[in-house]
Amino acid sequence: MRKFIIFFCFFFLFYACLSDSTWAASSVSYRTLEKEIFDLIEQKQGTYGVYVIDLKTGQICGVNEDTVFHAASTFKVPVNLYLFQQIAKGKINPHKKLIYQAKHYEGGTGILQYKKYGSAYTIQELAKYSIIYSDNVATNMLLEVLGRKKVKK
Repeated sequence: MRKFIIFFCFFFLFYACLSDSTWAASSVSYRTLEKEIFDLIEQKQGTYGVYVIDLKTGQICGVNEDTVFHAASTFKVPVNLYLFQQIAKGKINPHKKLIYQAKHYEGGTGILQYKKYGSAYTIQELAKYSIIYSDNVATNMLLEVLGRKKVKK
């Protein structure tokens, strides 16, 4: 999640710099910008990808811009969107309790990974945990109810 946040901070920082009217299109050195981006991310652990498009000129630059990255916790947004659509249609009761089982366990982010198996949580609580804490266990429990294939459509 930290890498995801850092990536978007970089993206918005560079976008803000490129869209600033004080920068004339002719004064922007994309090779210099690419080098600065590369130097910045080279100092960090992990693999990062940055892709910048100048909306005025159409010029592009990037570092690892063709690398495929797993979207990780961003998947939790469409999971919850689909969940709330099903709740709105009356197909899912947000107050229904689900039992945390070993098959739901996934390390990484969240608080439920530290709770005991057999603990009960409402669907509403799981939705909250999946977004607020980026909880992998909560998301797995929701996916079991929703059906992974249905969410991915």
